[in-house]
Amino acid sequence: MRRPAEAAYRTTSTPRPASNGAASLSADLPARLDGLLAAAREANAQFEQRRSGATAAVGAATGAAPGSERWSIASIALAGLETARSRTALPLADLDRLEAEASNRAVDGSDLDLKAVRATREQVEALMQRQDAAITALRQRLAE
Repeated sequence: MRRPAEAAYRTTSTPRPASNGAASLSADLPARLDGLLAAAREANAQFEQRRSGATAAVGAATGAAPGSERWSIASIALAGLETARSRTALPLADLDRLEAEASNRAVDGSDLDLKAVRATREQVEALMQRQDAAITALRQRLAE
């Protein structure tokens, strides 16, 4: 015999919605993903523009004492790189939200949206990993 509380929390299976044929991406998702990837690539281009100046500033500061003018100029250039890196990260917030939404849709249907979001996310994360490596290398050179 079941108690009333057991009946209240009993799980029921919800029927899946009927499939309407071939699975496809949500209508506006490709354009949204393209826009986010374009924004990340534009931010990466700005990063690369600043990178050459930062590399030169760090090179000029090699052997300089912390707090010296050359060291300070290099530190400011590195801060500019970090700012450019943060702009590359901005699309990740939207990709997080899109991934959560696509994950919810995948439970009841196609996972094509989820795969597309994750593929775009991987591309943005790859840009950021290269930027992180560049900043780390420059910071290490400055610390020598």
